[in-house]
Amino acid sequence: MKRSPLRPLLAGSVVGVVALLAAVQPLAAQTASEKTEAEILFSQDAGGLPRAAWGGLLQETRPEIRQAAGRLLASRPDPKLLFAVRRLAEDPVPAVRVEALIAAGRLGVAARSSIMANLAHKDPAVRQAAAWAACAVGEGFAEPILRRILVERDIAVQETLLGQAWRLPGRAWIPRVGGFARHAEPRLRRAAAASLARTPGSWSHGALRILIEDENEVVAATAARGFDAAEPPCGVELRDEDRAALLRALTGDRPRVQVAACQAWRLNASAEPDEATAAAIATLFRHDRAHVRAAALRAAIAHENVADVKTLMALASPSSWTGRLALEALAARGEGAAMATTALASADPVQARAGARAAARIGGEVLETALSDSRAGVRLAALEALTPAADAPWRDRVASLMAADPDAMVRAQAVSLMVGAGAVATPEALFELAGTWSGASLVDARAAALMAVFDLTEAAEPRRQAVQAALADPQRQVADLVTARARREGDQVWPVGRVPRRDRSWFLDLVQWRKAERTLTLETSRGAITVRLDTRAAPITSREVWELARDGFYDGLVFHRVEPNFVVQGGDPRGDGWGGAGFTLPDEVSLQPFDTRRVGIATSGANTGSCQFFFMLTPADRLAGHFTNLGEVVSGQDVLEQLEIGDRILSVTVNVAVAPAEAP
Repeated sequence: MKRSPLRPLLAGSVVGVVALLAAVQPLAAQTASEKTEAEILFSQDAGGLPRAAWGGLLQETRPEIRQAAGRLLASRPDPKLLFAVRRLAEDPVPAVRVEALIAAGRLGVAARSSIMANLAHKDPAVRQAAAWAACAVGEGFAEPILRRILVERDIAVQETLLGQAWRLPGRAWIPRVGGFARHAEPRLRRAAAASLARTPGSWSHGALRILIEDENEVVAATAARGFDAAEPPCGVELRDEDRAALLRALTGDRPRVQVAACQAWRLNASAEPDEATAAAIATLFRHDRAHVRAAALRAAIAHENVADVKTLMALASPSSWTGRLALEALAARGEGAAMATTALASADPVQARAGARAAARIGGEVLETALSDSRAGVRLAALEALTPAADAPWRDRVASLMAADPDAMVRAQAVSLMVGAGAVATPEALFELAGTWSGASLVDARAAALMAVFDLTEAAEPRRQAVQAALADPQRQVADLVTARARREGDQVWPVGRVPRRDRSWFLDLVQWRKAERTLTLETSRGAITVRLDTRAAPITSREVWELARDGFYDGLVFHRVEPNFVVQGGDPRGDGWGGAGFTLPDEVSLQPFDTRRVGIATSGANTGSCQFFFMLTPADRLAGHFTNLGEVVSGQDVLEQLEIGDRILSVTVNVAVAPAEAP
């Protein structure tokens, strides 16, 4: 979770919507449209429109207003507004249907009929949205999606069908999707690899073994990442030919594929690399690209046979990203206590957090030093690196942090650890903890306590009580987080409204503001990156991030997360991934793919985004329709590939193009 406190909910935040919608009708058409769109954007920030206002919206003759209404439904889908989703999913304008189908997919199985009715629509954008929604719902759509894959010919729709198929129940889709392993179009091979790679044991069908040898580096890397789960419940072990394919990936000359092969071994806890594979991974410790070095060292953290202590000692250093990973690998072997202690004493929080992660693996006095550090981020880093275990020697110490640490994020992580270790026995204990923290303005700890109820028990009544407690919480982020968790468990529960961050005049201005093309130029310690904001699809988020950048909010902040072949993430004032700007943003979801160079907003649940952003390093189909797609990197992609944890944003410049942005 991120630190993102909300002001208390004020009743009547959307009062007057119906009157406003009626009042604007006599005005000129464009003026009326802009005012109505502004009111819809205001309501999106407020958590939705009252049911009574939807009658007027659904009768709108202006398609841009109906489209905006669909976006509002997608931002905060509500079962009580299923009638509106169904109506807009039958709209004669394809763009309106698309928005309604995104809402349908986020709403779930209740919207099944609307999704099914659009799977064969004549417009490919509608079919694509219906395919995405069908896979997002999953239940009841396996057969329709399999049939659609056979007959679909539009490449964008095919890409969605293949890339989202992993969400479907069962495994009948695997052979059908695997059949695209030799397709002539690389986009489709990559999408097929993406679904297969997210499904344990899917390589046993052979398609991933074909795709890992693909001539396209991104396709091969996507496939290589899939050889990572040779353990129950799939019950499929890596075969000799699988190991050989991974070894070829490691010893080739394609950095993305080498990274993915290292990641596969890092996540494969049930099988040790053989001698040749271990040697190949160790060779990458000195690769000329930091992302490759980092992936190899992370594999060494997971597998002690990858490198010996002497090799790691020569690489370990608190002063560089890969040096810190080498220190963590040393700690996994019970070594490096002196260096971890030195790192913990550093005034540099990045180095101190690295020392804390190493301390968590070493234990003993050095772990106590980390857990007693005056900096919350250091204590938090140590807790995040601990593995829950019933007989863990740190249980009493973590229990004390759970009860009384002054930092809400530390308490939240301690709750998760203690529940995972079996040290919190009853839901009542979690309710008591949440009540103890009821007066805190930072919500993470009590939200964590309520969400932990779902880890502790499958009984319906305690889970219902957790949801009710969250809905009654004065801070709406608690409701957002807990209800999102409940929905992942299959419960149809939804939060209520929230206090808009801005008044109506800000949203009226926003409608004009978003017409210009706007870019941000980030000067980083590795070079400049320019981002073009998607002011049409994500106007609220674009402007909030723009204004933070304009006011210098991001200047001097670090990139706290780098996942090779996935994302580079920054914008957190805490620098540890748990910070926010003091407000949360509504989701502004679209089906714009999260391809390489796209920029998204990090969240800890629906409608919990704030100031943190991430840059995509390779495509990630699973993010589309679930995260706000903020914009696109138009220059500096090479800089992204060089960024390391601890690198800084020196400054951010905001820019406005002379010509207005084109309409979608």
